[in-house]
Amino acid sequence: MNKTYGPSGPLNYVEDLTFSVDHPRLHFLLLSYYRILQANRTLPNHFSWPISTLAKVFTTPDLDTGARLLAIRCYFLQSGMGEAERIKVEQRYVGDVETVDCPISYSVNTDGSIYVLDGWVFPAVEATRVADFWNSSAEDIPDYYCETEGMVELFSENDLRLVTYHYPLPLSNPCPRVARSL
Repeated sequence: MNKTYGPSGPLNYVEDLTFSVDHPRLHFLLLSYYRILQANRTLPNHFSWPISTLAKVFTTPDLDTGARLLAIRCYFLQSGMGEAERIKVEQRYVGDVETVDCPISYSVNTDGSIYVLDGWVFPAVEATRVADFWNSSAEDIPDYYCETEGMVELFSENDLRLVTYHYPLPLSNPCPRVARSL
């Protein structure tokens, strides 16, 4: 993965924030990084992805509040920071939940428009998305033991003839059994 992303992992292009940032792209990148961390929190340490890149994102005042909030959430997961400390960092670099809006580019609609989500409810929406995925994958498990859904077709003589034609079965045992004495 380091060969794919570079030394800073998926956030490699964020190292230099002096250029104008495409906010939806940065949001999608941070969202992907968040999902990687939710799936495997040890992966960044395994590939030596620096946590300083995330700190650079949320301490850059020119970035929007959505990007800073996502970066703090990722920083929280990667560093193992406690909830109380995360809340303090969010209040310092983003603002208070009641007063600051944090729009996050969450996905792209079928018409190409960007679906924007409130960043403060983002963790709950992600948890619901993951739970719905696992629930939907568990719903469609076929019941192989139920006899009412349809009978299992047995092999016909023609099927057996094809098998024996391609893979001949011995008609008699060429090695007769020898009785063993105990």
